[in-house]
Amino acid sequence: MSEKAKLWLAVAILAVAAGFATYQLTRPGPVSDKIELVCVATGKVYRMSREEVTIIPMKNPDSGEYTLLPCHEQEGVRYVNSRYQSALEQLVDRNRWVDPETLTVRAP
Repeated sequence: MSEKAKLWLAVAILAVAAGFATYQLTRPGPVSDKIELVCVATGKVYRMSREEVTIIPMKNPDSGEYTLLPCHEQEGVRYVNSRYQSALEQLVDRNRWVDPETLTVRAP
């Protein structure tokens, strides 16, 4: 094998290795079958299966009121998911825990 062919083979192997490493580092993790929801009236966080979440806002199992919105935690701070901002606006009279502008959930 010529020196030029060996060089191209080495470059190809490095490119494949770099592509594989990039894929491994950036692929999404497994999707949880649970969703976290925060009660805007009490601040309590609930975990429900994706199958249970049928409408938003969801019914709070303790109070019976429709005050649960999906949320997520990022760097130790919990936020209501931005796609549910309009649902939060509908709950303005019951909302005691979520900042309507930043969607940040206050710590209890």
